[in-house]
Amino acid sequence: NNARSEAESIILDANRQAADTKAKADKWATEIRTGATEFVESIMRNSDEVLSSNIAEIRKARQSLFGDNR
Repeated sequence: NNARSEAESIILDANRQAADTKAKADKWATEIRTGATEFVESIMRNSDEVLSSNIAEIRKARQSLFGDNR
């Protein structure tokens, strides 16, 4: 009976540790996912701004070279 009680206690402790480890892993995964999403969004926003600026410069250069003749 004592061995059974000790085994149940060990199983309960193991289950608690497993649940704690899973909770930490889930939190860590969420933080990584959030960080990655924010990083990608920032890169895409910056790329959009740079490309838009470059397009504006190209159009301005084309306008100064060719005027409204096109």
